[in-house]
Amino acid sequence: MARILSLCITANEPDTVIAKTDKLFFLNPATGRKHMLGSFELYLPTRRPRIHKPRFFNRTHLIWTGQQYQHAPHVDQNGVPALGNVETAFEQLIARAASADDFPAAYQEVAALAVAFLETVNPAAIGDIAEMWPLAQEG
Repeated sequence: MARILSLCITANEPDTVIAKTDKLFFLNPATGRKHMLGSFELYLPTRRPRIHKPRFFNRTHLIWTGQQYQHAPHVDQNGVPALGNVETAFEQLIARAASADDFPAAYQEVAALAVAFLETVNPAAIGDIAEMWPLAQEG
C-alpha cells in the first residue's frame, strides 16, 4: 500500500474518494521491458458504482498513442479505464467500501485494486501501444 500516498474527499467531488499515488510502473509481458507510467490521482466513486465509474488521471504525463492521448495503456484521454474482466470486482469492492464502518481503510483496498490494474498490461487488448510509455530508469 506504500504506493498510495493519500486518500481524501473534497467539496468539489463529494461522492468521490481521491487517492494520490507515488510513481507507478508496469512490465510489458510482450517485451519484458519495464515502463514508467507516472503518478496518478484515482477518482473512486463512493456510491452507485455501476453509474459512477472510477477515473484515473496521470499527473506526470499523457502519452500520444497515434489516435488519442492516454493516461495509461488501458486508460483513455478522459481518465476512463477499460476495466474489462475486473469491472465487476471494482463494483463489488466499491459497494462494500461505501458501506464499511472503517471507510478510509476500505478505500485503501479499492485504491490498491486500481494500482494493480494500472500496473498490469494486456498486449493482446492494446497491441504495441505499451511501448510508447517511457522506459523505467535503472538504478
